[in-house]
Amino acid sequence: TLRHAMNVVDTDRCMTFDEVAERIGVSKSTLQRYISAGPIPAFQLGGRSGSLIRIRESDVARVMSRWSTRGGR
Repeated sequence: TLRHAMNVVDTDRCMTFDEVAERIGVSKSTLQRYISAGPIPAFQLGGRSGSLIRIRESDVARVMSRWSTRGGR
């Protein structure tokens, strides 16, 4: 689910949309579906369309770990 980042101070690395798609081995459209459906949380920097979408590296690792224990996506 896409959230808006407001005054978020976090030590977790934020990954770009492209980095996450490459890391988990899916297309950008598939990653967008995962974000919209909820398995991968993301947040939006800026309030207008075309703003930057970021995903926390710890969230990517958590989802990948869950997928590996279940045997897939």
